[in-house]
Amino acid sequence: MGKLIMKTALITLSVTFVLAISVFGIVSFSAPGAMMSFSASLGMESVSGDYAFAEYERSGNLSCLVRAAETAEKANALSSADERFTLLLKDEKFPAYCAEKDGEAAAPVSYKQYVYGLAAGVKYRLGDREGALRLALESAEEGASGKKLPYAVIEIAVKAQEKKDAPFCKTFAEWLRTSGFEESKTLQDIINLLEECANE
Repeated sequence: MGKLIMKTALITLSVTFVLAISVFGIVSFSAPGAMMSFSASLGMESVSGDYAFAEYERSGNLSCLVRAAETAEKANALSSADERFTLLLKDEKFPAYCAEKDGEAAAPVSYKQYVYGLAAGVKYRLGDREGALRLALESAEEGASGKKLPYAVIEIAVKAQEKKDAPFCKTFAEWLRTSGFEESKTLQDIINLLEECANE
């Protein structure tokens, strides 16, 4: 009798486990948005970002792509972050999304500048120096006396200095001197930082 009870309990437990896995799989496939929120509530940010990307692919919801890109960047999943930022910057809804974000809260830089900065930083960390500089130029906006210094330049400079990438810092400082950006204290400070790193 005891063996029968044990056998029945094991079968019930096995069936329950298989059903739970099946439900998890079905929800993951059919409702990645729900899984995104659920995994985030458990502190599983990286997994939540992957579900956010799946939700973007399913629904085209741009805020999910933003979340997926930013989460991958924070988690150092650089290839995924690069892929997602590339999609984000090319999305026709991106300018309107940036305008909406800028309207929600005051920030030191525009949301567009912030995203370009993250994307450029990811490209630099992947070893794509040219791609990082291209994004910096792409994000530059015209000012009164030349192009305004983009946030991407600051992001690249900080990453290069952290990495003690002396050859790149030297090249980057020279590039900044001839790039046509508006003269400012920030620009000069960045050039000084880069030259300091280059001479270490």
